This record gives sequence, structure tokens and C-alpha cells, in this order.
Amino acid sequence: MKVSVVFYSHSGITKRVSEAIAEELSAITDWKVERLELKPVNEVGQGFGKYVWGGRQVFMKKKPELKPYRFDDGADLVILGTPVWAFSISPPIRSFLKEHKLEGKQVFCFYTCQGGPGKVAKQFREGIKGSGNKVEIKGFDQNQLSIEAFEAEARRWTQSIVERIES
Repeated sequence: MKVSVVFYSHSGITKRVSEAIAEELSAITDWKVERLELKPVNEVGQGFGKYVWGGRQVFMKKKPELKPYRFDDGADLVILGTPVWAFSISPPIRSFLKEHKLEGKQVFCFYTCQGGPGKVAKQFREGIKGSGNKVEIKGFDQNQLSIEAFEAEARRWTQSIVERIES
């Protein structure tokens, strides 16, 4: 089975969860696992400006141009990860979902947040609709778990995904 773990991470938290998922998949299966970190051509800066410019992108429903990447359209399983920005999926994930139809693939999504998921689950489902896929969404909230606990929880979630697919 081919797996693509696709994510955007601004601060590194979503990247840590994505890496834990990919590492766990590689450790417990013989599946071919690809990690794909999305990077916008014009990245939002750090500090207060990230809230202003990032929030603007979210509210304007922007789909930023992404740096070149290679997504394996032959992947059987796609795991998508995003931080929550202004109660929404991040603009780079919005761009990815616009560029790729995930028809016929098993899709699992996760988000990382510090203040609740907002509309992320609805937006993931809308972005993947039409593919005939059932979409499962997992949240990692820093108000409930430490970042270190995210990695352990990500590994448990990954094990449950593998169990369901292999049963």
C-alpha cells in the first residue's frame, strides 16, 4: 500500500505530529510511506504579523501558490494535517485540496490547535467531497495535551488506522 502523509506546519507542531504518524506507519507496516510538507511560495512571517496576514488569507479564502512538490496520485491512503488558523484549515492545505481530487483514496485528516477546531472538520469534508470517501478527522488540542503527548497520541491513532484498514 502507498501512503502519503501531507501536511503544512508553520510553527513545527503539525510537522511533529506528521512525523510521528509516518514513523509509526513505517515501523508497524511494510507500506511505502511518503511525507510531503507543503510550503507556500510566500510564507506568512512570525510574530504578530502572522496573525494579521494569516487571518487575512483565511477570511479571504486564499489559496496561496505552493512551492513545487510531488504528490503521488497513486497513493491508496492519504493523511492530511493542518494547524487551525482563525478557526479554519490553513491556506496551504486549502490550495492542496483545490489541486488534488482524492477520489478512490482512503483519507484521514488531523489538525493541531490551541483554541478549538472551529470549522476545520466541515472544511476538510467539503474539500474532499465528491470523492465518495468517508473522512475521519482527529484533533490534537494543546489545551488538552502537551506537544509531547501529541506524538504518543498520533502513534495510537496511526495504529488504529492500520488495524481498521487491515481488518
